[in-house]
Amino acid sequence: MLCAKTRGWMGIGWLNPSRDEASLMVRTDMVVAFVEDGQAVVQDRFAFSIEEPTKDEMLADQRPDDAGNPLNGRNDLKLIPGSLGLPGLEWCSDATCSLGFSLVQFQRAFATEDAYDIRLPAKSAKLGLIYAWGSRDPFATYMEQHGGGDRGYVELQWNLDCAPGTFFDIASAES
Repeated sequence: MLCAKTRGWMGIGWLNPSRDEASLMVRTDMVVAFVEDGQAVVQDRFAFSIEEPTKDEMLADQRPDDAGNPLNGRNDLKLIPGSLGLPGLEWCSDATCSLGFSLVQFQRAFATEDAYDIRLPAKSAKLGLIYAWGSRDPFATYMEQHGGGDRGYVELQWNLDCAPGTFFDIASAES
């Protein structure tokens, strides 16, 4: 589940432990979620550099990576109803939405067939996670960049005892 104080997009990115890039965003497996007209949307994306992450399905069979391997891009995320009974929700406390939240619930397998989806650990490990949010939903042709204070990094102690191929939920809340 992703939840953020925004009525725009929100995203997370799982960092590959073997990465050597200086920027956290470079070559990162990402999820972008938002609620549009009452409907939750979740997108599997990949950031090649410090830029708008590309939708995985746009990478499928279009070109190989720098080493000549096909990218095999596809959306490996699934919206789920979760405990709220809804896959997504936008909530505002007043007509101006001075205090608004978005919430989207989804699943993803620990290991996917997508060449650039990170394999999530099935045992205890430290996992780097970047997060960001924007004030508007993505448009059909582009997604507005987050502000300087609307992003961050956290290192999670990933303590799961799950069989590979099972699913997880992840939540983030700002107070």
